[in-house]
Amino acid sequence: MGFTEILNKLEQDFEEKKKEIESSWDSKIKAEKDKIDCEIKDFIKQKCKEIEKSTEEKYYSILLEAKLAQRNAILKKKREMIEDVFEGAFSQILNMDEDKYLQSLIILISKYSESKSEKIALNETDIKKIGEKLISSLNKNGGNFSLYGQPVKVLKGAILKDEKKLVEINLSFEAIMKHKKDLLENHIGKSIHVI
Repeated sequence: MGFTEILNKLEQDFEEKKKEIESSWDSKIKAEKDKIDCEIKDFIKQKCKEIEKSTEEKYYSILLEAKLAQRNAILKKKREMIEDVFEGAFSQILNMDEDKYLQSLIILISKYSESKSEKIALNETDIKKIGEKLISSLNKNGGNFSLYGQPVKVLKGAILKDEKKLVEINLSFEAIMKHKKDLLENHIGKSIHVI
């Protein structure tokens, strides 16, 4: 084999080796590219899911906020209506004529008195206007009621004082109205699932 043939053989071997290396690198590069493409697709899918979940959570958060705002608006309106009704009713109670007021007190005290011998505390105006009539009417039916010595600070109504048991029963109209109003508000709150 001559020098030229050796050079040709070396050149041919070099070209074959070069093609083999290029082919090997091409397949490695393609495999790496496919791997990176797959990772990118997975990453994009994951990010899309995260964005979708975040969007869904945001949507439900906005929806819940809207529902809560709606419930609060309904509750506020109902409370305003209750307040108006109770203010109107209390105004009527405060302006009730004397005979009707006296009869209301007699019914209340008769119903809630335990011993029928409590002291009855009234406000200063009621002591002067109806105090004796009230005691007289209550005691006609076998009671042993008496007026409490000091006036109390209630707008209308009475407080029964049992000094033996150290018990007071607040029958002031403002306390009764407040209790009824609280019960109604609680009922309304439960009915619209706020409480």
